[in-house]
Amino acid sequence: LGVDGVDPRITVQVTDTMFPETDSVLMMDDIKFDVYPDKSHAFEEHDAVKVLTKDGVEENATLIRVVDLSKSRIEVLQARTIKADGRVLKAGPPQLSTLAPNTDVYDSVKRFTLRFPDVEEGDVVEFHLRTVHKPKTGGHFWATTYVQNPMPIMDSTFTVTVPEDISFRWATPGHPESKPKSSSVQRDGVSCRQLHWEVRREAAYE
Repeated sequence: LGVDGVDPRITVQVTDTMFPETDSVLMMDDIKFDVYPDKSHAFEEHDAVKVLTKDGVEENATLIRVVDLSKSRIEVLQARTIKADGRVLKAGPPQLSTLAPNTDVYDSVKRFTLRFPDVEEGDVVEFHLRTVHKPKTGGHFWATTYVQNPMPIMDSTFTVTVPEDISFRWATPGHPESKPKSSSVQRDGVSCRQLHWEVRREAAYE
């Protein structure tokens, strides 16, 4: 990591003249999906978006997720604005608000909101979230990530780690030629199978 723990991928030079067709660029998109022996699972997303225009600021200065607290918990590992002049401004704590007021049916479903401070054109917003899900009925689990986005992607990874005694299937629709790097790893004393994909410099979809 570079100064202030900033990943060097975030500091690669990107300007609006290089990407005149877009309001922002996804500099880094690291996704991890971990399944545990009891089939609980965690989805971790570590993203950094460089905003190039006023519309990009408006689209990325606030991050919203929806979480059902009866089934999941969401952790903020990092949230900050990296200014064009190098300053790093930490975001405040997230806000949780009721998604559907005046009803008890969705009482546990909350809107999770993160606001990044003082975002301007040329800045980067970076967030690192981890959502842990309780085991689902029947022990089912799944995860999806996308290697195309409305904004260009400079660097994207997807890492899946599952205990070796738990079977699962994977597919890459739209990218049949994309094959993961497969390896065996130890996690908390448990032998796991790990699959890892990497994609770089992917154009935005229209």
